[in-house]
Amino acid sequence: MRVRERFNDQIDKFVYQFSTIFKDVEMSNDLKEFKGEDKRLLSQVEELQKKYCEILRIFNNISTSSA
Repeated sequence: MRVRERFNDQIDKFVYQFSTIFKDVEMSNDLKEFKGEDKRLLSQVEELQKKYCEILRIFNNISTSSA
């Protein structure tokens, strides 16, 4: 289960870092040529979160199943 905990920690850390980097992107004047890009990236983050939940369910099923 140590692998599962490390995996969860790494995914949580990645999602947190990824989302904080793009938190104020709409207010930035440096990224005008990337207008609309933030919505695409937000969509990708949401998809990553869905995949994370799916993987977490798989780990839960594995940990609760009998060998």
